[in-house]
Amino acid sequence: MNIYSKSELQKNIGNITNLPALVLNRGKPEFVIVPYYDGSEEFIADYLEELDIKKHQDSLQEKLRKSKNSGISDLRV
Repeated sequence: MNIYSKSELQKNIGNITNLPALVLNRGKPEFVIVPYYDGSEEFIADYLEELDIKKHQDSLQEKLRKSKNSGISDLRV
């Protein structure tokens, strides 16, 4: 994976062809540029879902813990 600083990206946006590329801001990863092709929407959606899960992992685990501790629901459908 190629790595660019944010200022390099801004100066050379039209010349970046080696993708995927990681973009750094002040030395810290800020975003990734990935290539797009027909039919890749599903892969991008899966990646974004995994990213969201990873980003909110702590709160999701807390919600799961509370749900497990609440016991079996008496709701009938």
